[in-house]
Amino acid sequence: MSNSGGLHELVTRNHYYIVQSLDPEVVLPYLQSVDIVSSSDVEVISAQLSLQAKCSKMMAIVHKKAISDATVYPKFMDALKEAEELHGSKVRFIIERLESETSQANSRSDWSTPLSEEQRFIWLHHRHVIAESLDVTAVLDWLLSEGVVDHVQADEIRSADVAVKQTRKLLKVVEGKGADGYVKFREALNQHGYSSLAASLLTSHDLDLGSARVEEVLKKGEVPLLLRSTHVYRPDASHLVRQLLDKLRDTDGWVVLFGIAGCGKSVLAAEVLRNSDLLNDVFPGGVFWVDMGEATSSQVNNGLLLMKMQNLILRLDKSRFQPTNLEAAKSYLQTVISEQHPKGLLVLDNLWSADVAKYFSVRCRVLVTTRNAAVARSVQTPCLAALDVSTMFNEDQLRWLLTKWVKLATPEELPPDADKIIQLSGNSPMIISIVGALLRNNPSMTTWEACAKKLQSRRLSIQVRRPPAEWQYSSKTLLGSIELSVDSLDNESKKFFRYLVVLDDNVSISSEALAVLWGTDAMDAEGIMLQFV
Repeated sequence: MSNSGGLHELVTRNHYYIVQSLDPEVVLPYLQSVDIVSSSDVEVISAQLSLQAKCSKMMAIVHKKAISDATVYPKFMDALKEAEELHGSKVRFIIERLESETSQANSRSDWSTPLSEEQRFIWLHHRHVIAESLDVTAVLDWLLSEGVVDHVQADEIRSADVAVKQTRKLLKVVEGKGADGYVKFREALNQHGYSSLAASLLTSHDLDLGSARVEEVLKKGEVPLLLRSTHVYRPDASHLVRQLLDKLRDTDGWVVLFGIAGCGKSVLAAEVLRNSDLLNDVFPGGVFWVDMGEATSSQVNNGLLLMKMQNLILRLDKSRFQPTNLEAAKSYLQTVISEQHPKGLLVLDNLWSADVAKYFSVRCRVLVTTRNAAVARSVQTPCLAALDVSTMFNEDQLRWLLTKWVKLATPEELPPDADKIIQLSGNSPMIISIVGALLRNNPSMTTWEACAKKLQSRRLSIQVRRPPAEWQYSSKTLLGSIELSVDSLDNESKKFFRYLVVLDDNVSISSEALAVLWGTDAMDAEGIMLQFV
């Protein structure tokens, strides 16, 4: 009929058909006579509860013996022919099927097409349920015939002592067969009584994380909580950012929120992500928030940046592998996000440097908050949108912000000078926050009128301008408001504040160290620091 190699392919391709159609009792005597099966093998086969289970066990033994003995498949064909003489039609249609397929070309997939992002996400989401629900014996023979599983893999799967372990071994094999294996596996489920599991592998559109699950996703992703008593909700800005993020539904890309310090970029990002529809429909793979901060100053600290990337990889990667340089970290981060967190969102908060941004161009969905609009042009992945958040506080929202800082119930309780202060601030939420903190806490600022006059005398009425391509804003306005805050200190506190100039930016320092710097004890040092917060 064919050589042994051709018979191997032929019998394997028809494995499921043979298991479903052949009564093993008609061929076992011959197979035993030519030493393909032993008497103990016959006992194991006979102990199976159904004809299909008996035939499956017999064929598993045949395939295993064929790995080391090229004569096994020819002998199996001889067994079928001998059985035909004794049992006629019970075997003849199997032989006819095999002979009719002998000359057919092999049309099997080469399994080289990778899983799509949608398929990978669905697979990761449902894998645990399938492992707990599926009886491997129901689909294994069919998958073997379709080439999704080979004989060695099938034998290894059967060797697992617990059903769920068998299923997990099978799922690992199927996952390695890419998109074609995924489709074949879904077909196997559909044909063998698992239509609901098969349907779950069709689309991710019906997945619903639920409110409890949303909170779990945000907590796992380290998305900051919105607990500040001065938080002001901005519905128009939130809606616009959601629309921009929706562009990432079916594609990789970056959305960049830029603007001056203190304009609420990070708060707006965290606020928008607390939306179940957005997480369910656009980012069902999760959200992963990284505070870039000190790792992205004007002079890139490669060691600190690598540590940030390593920490991110530890959060994302189950294998706990740690790359040792930036390029390796970038490459591995791309692999981890693609394979373990498809359809997820990476949030890079407070990313100042375009030189750092390139290490996160890893073909995924990214949301960035930055003072530097040039970050949007520095990435290899398309930047789908860049939004200036500086202008997105309207006057009513600024009044609410000032209201909350001074601990009033409603904006109507603000004195007339409040509107003048807002105007002098250039509509800057950061300046409003600084002034609000002074009005609430600083005893030397006893009246709103005095505060407004000081703002005006410091020439703080310069309008905050829209940042151009590089990060640039009205530093005179901002620094002037900070100067106002420092000027409100008494002379002794100013002296202590000036000592801080010797410290590097973004360095944490203990009260004990400050006590040495200021010539005080630790308790007094903490009291002084409270004035600067």
